[in-house]
Amino acid sequence: MDKLKDLQQRAEALEGEHQVPFSELYNADFMRQHTKASSFDEFLIQGGYGTTKEEFEAIPDDEFDEYVRNTTDFESWLGMQEAAGAAYISKRLGF
Repeated sequence: MDKLKDLQQRAEALEGEHQVPFSELYNADFMRQHTKASSFDEFLIQGGYGTTKEEFEAIPDDEFDEYVRNTTDFESWLGMQEAAGAAYISKRLGF
């Protein structure tokens, strides 16, 4: 029963909107599993991109989709985001 209550508390903590830092969302384990980089910054640098927020936001969507498609096991940047989000939630729930 304690495990169920713990799971319920963890799930309640995830309700609503949250801003999760890229370093948490795209942590080393996630990046090593899906890319040849150990961090999101390294992933950007490998693609010839800058690592500041402004530089990242300036990357054209279609160009970044192609980079993700060619260098990860995802079909698009959206797919990578969704997988990172699911992994983050699973970890926060204790799975």
